[in-house]
Amino acid sequence: MAADRVPRRFLIHDRAGEPVGYVTTVGHATEREQSDLSRLLPRPTGELPEVGLLHTQVHSSLGADEHHPYAPSELTY
Repeated sequence: MAADRVPRRFLIHDRAGEPVGYVTTVGHATEREQSDLSRLLPRPTGELPEVGLLHTQVHSSLGADEHHPYAPSELTY
């Protein structure tokens, strides 16, 4: 779904064909991504629920210091 740093947004439909939400993905171009890919995700429009998918390393996660930095991000609310 996400082969590069260009965010891709997919409209999700229910079984009746009605829109129920969006899934947005963003990928990486190299094995050693140093950028925070979450910053590339577009802001939600507010009309339907949205889910963002990306491969990242959350700095504050347990064991993060034992892994090389990869697409680092922060978990904020």
